Amino acid sequence: MNNHDAAKGAANILLDMVTAFDDDLGDDPTNAAAMNLAFRRFDEVEAVTLTWDDEKPDPPLLDVSPLVGGAMVSMKWLVGRVAAYARSSEEEVIADLREFLEESWD
Repeated sequence: MNNHDAAKGAANILLDMVTAFDDDLGDDPTNAAAMNLAFRRFDEVEAVTLTWDDEKPDPPLLDVSPLVGGAMVSMKWLVGRVAAYARSSEEEVIADLREFLEESWD
């Protein structure tokens, strides 16, 4: 599978995770099971790979670029859509999102 296909697969899995997660359930085992199922699918689409060479002392190489690429393309599209809907700039939407993220983990 090439990186573009892996990134598309990862983006779709992330969307599945958003769809499957029930905010009202929080840390409920039902949510955990849905997220674990989605995480396992990242391997199927090769969104995250770990490679190593037993012949060399180099550390293993973890490649998450398809996962990050899929997330970035999705977020870029969503930010653009929210900005257009809200009649604001992408920069304002991103600033609002950063503020939300800060408040979410405080």
